[in-house]
Amino acid sequence: MLFYFGVFTVFCLSALFAFGQLTSLWEGKFHKFEDTLYKFKILSSSKGTKYTGALFGIKANEGYDYAFKRESLEDRLFRWVGLTYKYKVGDSKFDDLVFIVSDNISLLKKLSDCPKLTSLILDIFACPDGNKLFVEKIRHGAGCLWVEFGTHGQFEQHDVQELAPKLIPLLEQLAEEIHKQPICLNSFWKKFKKYISGLLLGVSFALVIVGSVQHFSMPSAHENILVEPFWLYLHTFIFGSVGVLILAILTILTLGKKPGFHLVLSEVILIGGIGSFLMSYTQLEHINRVYDESKVEVFYVKILSKRESGTNNSQKYYLHTEGWDGNNQRQEIRVDFDIYKASSIGGELSVHQKEGKLGYRWLPRLYARNKVYYGNG
Repeated sequence: MLFYFGVFTVFCLSALFAFGQLTSLWEGKFHKFEDTLYKFKILSSSKGTKYTGALFGIKANEGYDYAFKRESLEDRLFRWVGLTYKYKVGDSKFDDLVFIVSDNISLLKKLSDCPKLTSLILDIFACPDGNKLFVEKIRHGAGCLWVEFGTHGQFEQHDVQELAPKLIPLLEQLAEEIHKQPICLNSFWKKFKKYISGLLLGVSFALVIVGSVQHFSMPSAHENILVEPFWLYLHTFIFGSVGVLILAILTILTLGKKPGFHLVLSEVILIGGIGSFLMSYTQLEHINRVYDESKVEVFYVKILSKRESGTNNSQKYYLHTEGWDGNNQRQEIRVDFDIYKASSIGGELSVHQKEGKLGYRWLPRLYARNKVYYGNG
């Protein structure tokens, strides 16, 4: 009961966290250019040794939520399979470069009818010289209008700040033009849709968290030796794939085919997929081992060879033996150091086998000379 309560708690907290990430605004250092307050943030690698991009934004009108981004391979792939569509304004240069993440009808119509607005957006994309930085995305949300920079190479903080005199007037003009358009209450990014997106992402995060916890609590490879792991891997693939498919279908049914919907779908598939496969593997292994009521069978097999691999900090030990239980194929068994050291080529290994609740045969105990390993059987 406590286990299921814990799982439910993780799911709820993950959903709240994911929704918070969707609705929260990035934090950065504030600076001032003439009378305009702006902020920026340098993005770096996980180790912090390399700059990977930057964010630069100004205060803008509340209530709007849209994005103009460079069309990526992912966008083209989802368009090709029919899971999203791209709105085209009729300007070939704009349409080739920009993918619009919004279904605000007023905004889309304005983009089609106003070459000045599309030209302004293209000017923002062309603001950096392109040698060090380029504009990856223009985003408006939570009362802020900002650009996300990517990089072709090394850059410094001053490279971003030097863009302020040119970039700030362009962003202010864009905010002013957009403010002339009414807020579309049926926008894809309205709050209800964000709750749904947050819930779906939360479920995906929760699957990863619960699956990881269970995976790290599993017995190590030499404490739970599967004789034929192929079937466990195959069933993990089947159940994991079904889990991913269910998440994908739920995302499609609840969010609908809207511009930018595929960005949520891709995250759900990636994160939820990892969690689904982890959960499938750990649950199948747990059921097979813990609920196994079969009798232990003992086989005596000849040790054919030994090998060790890995580094000093992560050494792994293996014994190659004859087959048993009607299987004549050579077997490889990962063992701990004591069993490995006590074993000798040509010697005998006592193998204690159980059938497994789900049919994945496993070895709860091994015996070599005077060394006995006791597993979980």
